[in-house]
Order: sequence, then structure tokens, then C-alpha cells
Amino acid sequence: MTTNTDFLKVYNATFDWIETHYGHEALDDYWKAIAPIALYDLVEKAKEAGVVGCAKYWRETLSAEGVDFVLIVNDGKYLEIEVKDCASMERIGTPCRSYCQHCDVMYRTVLEPLGLTYEHKKTGAKSCRLRVTHV
Repeated sequence: MTTNTDFLKVYNATFDWIETHYGHEALDDYWKAIAPIALYDLVEKAKEAGVVGCAKYWRETLSAEGVDFVLIVNDGKYLEIEVKDCASMERIGTPCRSYCQHCDVMYRTVLEPLGLTYEHKKTGAKSCRLRVTHV
């Protein structure tokens, strides 16, 4: 899997434009629509190996994006990631007001139908914690 961070500014500008012109509900709908395509690699890894597949996906992508994070997998049934410093926030400059919410909506959209629960909590301006568990 190759990770390219050039899309981050486009994501941010697109999110801002949709929310400004059509509202937050339309932005949520957009995220749900693009999630299966944008997160195809995550979906395939999760189908193959559940929580362990998710861990592999995030280790690869977060490392490639230069994110400062800690990832813990417990018995293949529980995954927690603490993002200490999100490099995406550095690359986009001024984020649209809902930028970080795309992680919650998009990951939940693709993981929950696979029998995984997804929780996301913003813990600071450039930090968050996410948790994936096997139901």
C-alpha cells in the first residue's frame, strides 16, 4: 500500500466547501459515500484479519503520514491508537471546523458492517484516541 499525503489539502477544502454550502448533514453524507472507496485497503485488511488487520493498516498509513502515535493490540480483539500529534493537521494549515470528524464517520461507516465497533475521541487540537473492538 502506498500512502500519498497530497490529498489532505483537497480533502480539507472539499469538506469546507460542502459544509459551507450544504451544511453538516450533507458533509456526513459525503463522508459515508466516499468511505468504502477511500478506505478500501482498511476494509480488505479488516475482512482478512479483523482487529489485527486494522492494526496493520494503521501502522502502515500513520507511519507513512509521519503521525506520532502509539498503537496497542490486545489478543486480536481490541485495538487502541493514541494519536499524539496528527501530521495531517500540520499539512492542511487551517482545518475546516469539522475536519477531524471525518475519521469518526468514515471509519465507523466501513468497520461496523464488518462486526467491529469503532470509537473516536478528540483529545486536543492535533490529538485523538480511537478504539476498535471485535463485537
